[in-house]
Amino acid sequence: MRIGIDLSALSTRRTGVGSFTYYMTKHLLNLGFEGSLLGLSSGWQPIEPGALKDRFPQRHIRIPTRALYKLWEWSGRPKVDSLLGGVDIYHATNYYLPPVEQARRVLSIYDLGFLKEPSWGSPKIVGPYSRNMRRFARQADAIITCSQASKQDIVDLLYAEPEKVTVTYGAVDDTFKPVSRPMAVDYLAREHGIQLPFLLYVGTLEPRKNIDGLLDSFAPIARDFPHSLVLVGQQGWNMAHLDDKIQALGLQD
Repeated sequence: MRIGIDLSALSTRRTGVGSFTYYMTKHLLNLGFEGSLLGLSSGWQPIEPGALKDRFPQRHIRIPTRALYKLWEWSGRPKVDSLLGGVDIYHATNYYLPPVEQARRVLSIYDLGFLKEPSWGSPKIVGPYSRNMRRFARQADAIITCSQASKQDIVDLLYAEPEKVTVTYGAVDDTFKPVSRPMAVDYLAREHGIQLPFLLYVGTLEPRKNIDGLLDSFAPIARDFPHSLVLVGQQGWNMAHLDDKIQALGLQD
């Protein structure tokens, strides 16, 4: 069996979809799929698959990913399994389901926030994804999601058959290991200037994560609360005001 996987979300600044794609592919390879996996990616710059780079065949299409999406939407070509020399299954890991000659297709849908609250997402995402998701859900042979709540949204908003949608919870990679508390405390202080105690947020800094609400909630108690607030994540869409807001709330320290 030959399995194609969309690797386009792999980059030097991976977000959640990229991390899912990376670790899923890594563990498929560890299960012995080296001779069966074929990766496909697009974009002006090659992807950064890290340790996966030389472990299985990968093809990079050097055109912008959104331009490829448009080409698929308008013409239905090129067929994605043909680009990979033929595959039995193609896993669309990043919401977009490409056309195929005959391969069966698995579609990963992580959440439908862009449908439930369009103002939370970039227009570059909300427009094309909202326009196509119901069709993708109908055409996919199987859908993978990461929570029962998202499965219910997929059924309610995309009209997908419940039996087509499988909930697959995320796992912890074996690179994550506990360290001693003194070692962790020393590392945080030395490398990042972070002292205990603190509250931690991890994720892309963008409107749908409600960073503004987090800051507004923390500001009234910050003077009397022993914890600092630590935000970890790359700057996302429509958050240019974040530094100014932190300053205005007096939370810069």
